[in-house]
Amino acid sequence: IINYGIDLERYSFCGDKNGYFLFLGRPHPAKGIFEALELAEKYKFKLIVACSTEFSDHFFYFTRLLERARGMENVKIIPDPTKDEQVRLLQRAKALIYPLCYKEAFGLVICESLACGTPVLTYRNNCTEELHEGIYELNEENLEKALREEFSYEACRKFAEKFSAERMTNEWESLLKKVVNGEVWG
Repeated sequence: IINYGIDLERYSFCGDKNGYFLFLGRPHPAKGIFEALELAEKYKFKLIVACSTEFSDHFFYFTRLLERARGMENVKIIPDPTKDEQVRLLQRAKALIYPLCYKEAFGLVICESLACGTPVLTYRNNCTEELHEGIYELNEENLEKALREEFSYEACRKFAEKFSAERMTNEWESLLKKVVNGEVWG
């Protein structure tokens, strides 16, 4: 398995958090957007939702998101953030809320978040097993820990360094050399 890599320079570490949780992704029920809103409503934390409206299904669920979030003063919705805005949001969030409702092969936003020093709260059984440092079970205890900033932001960054673009490139080059030499799939 060769996991994706990220440009660690672009996702620079930030240990100074701004008191909000972040949902970053497409506003689809399978991504857990409505679970994130329910959690913000129940636990009264500030939630920023940054999501795409680019495709018709994104826009469809975005309108449902707006309907569901109506009147929730602790929720701010940012449609179609630029990549730079996404990075700034990740850097300053207390945690990324990632309540997936399906098993995801590899959530790149997890590495991006960890690289910024931001822990990830998700349902453990829906997250790739090789990613574990800085990823916490999405439950009341860990929500409280994130609110109190009891997680190590430095440990998140250190773990994310395993997912550099350079590492990914080297692994692909090594695999391709094996293929060319007939060592794999020969």
